[in-house]
Amino acid sequence: MSAEAIAESEKVLQTMPDSSVGLTELAYSLAAGGRQPEARRILQHLEEKSKRDFVPAYNFAVVHLALNEQDKALYFLQRAYKERDWALMVLAVEPRLDSLRSDPRFAGVGAEGGPATVTLRSWVSRSPSVESGDRSSCFRSDDGQTASNPP
Repeated sequence: MSAEAIAESEKVLQTMPDSSVGLTELAYSLAAGGRQPEARRILQHLEEKSKRDFVPAYNFAVVHLALNEQDKALYFLQRAYKERDWALMVLAVEPRLDSLRSDPRFAGVGAEGGPATVTLRSWVSRSPSVESGDRSSCFRSDDGQTASNPP
């Protein structure tokens, strides 16, 4: 399975070089397939890329999880919640996160109710602009940065 996933991820990168999604999926597949040194090189590339372009925190979370780095994965999941990362909409059903479900810290992602209760309504409503009808800043993080302008 991992060989097929690696091949598919490489195809994505052929058509969209330096794609954050393609790089993430390739790093995840390599790590899951036991090729950690290669996965770590791609993770390092993603970290460098994030200094000039937006790379969702969720992407880092799944790669760290495949590298068996649960603490880092949980850190990035919480950061993804603060960034209002759309990928968290699948948090309750994403199979790649299954190894975290028994960790009490996983239930704390997104604060009070845990990941299963993170809904689009509660997630977006945390933005003060929603009440005013301005949806342009719904993806503003707690520090005021928008997803297109991370710190």
